[in-house]
Amino acid sequence: MELPFGRGLLRGNPKEMEKIIKNIQKEYKKIDKYIGKLLNESKKNSWNIDKLEKITKDSLKELNKYIKLMGNLYGINLNRAYPEIIQLGKHMGNLYKILEEIRKKGLSMNLGKGYLAILKEIDKFWKMHKHKISRK
Repeated sequence: MELPFGRGLLRGNPKEMEKIIKNIQKEYKKIDKYIGKLLNESKKNSWNIDKLEKITKDSLKELNKYIKLMGNLYGINLNRAYPEIIQLGKHMGNLYKILEEIRKKGLSMNLGKGYLAILKEIDKFWKMHKHKISRK
């Protein structure tokens, strides 16, 4: 199987590629539900730190699996094909850091705003990726 260049088009065994694409589409639909749940629940449970942390970690765990799947599929060409995936990974790291700060210091106005701002960025990059992947 050749790695993608340019637009990220896959080449190789057609049956294998079709299977991989179907798997990616199934995964991205599942991730879409998790991100929607994360956004909705974080607004509702923003003062319950334990619940907020559990929802965030569960959702990001699934998103991390997807990022690894895409990384394994595209290798070093992931940044060319889907640069938003790289940004999602960076924002996930930042969200984990804010969760640690919230756990240590408690939820303050600044940490709460930072948490929600990063969630919005994750949602923005996810929607961008979802749009790209649904066109294929």
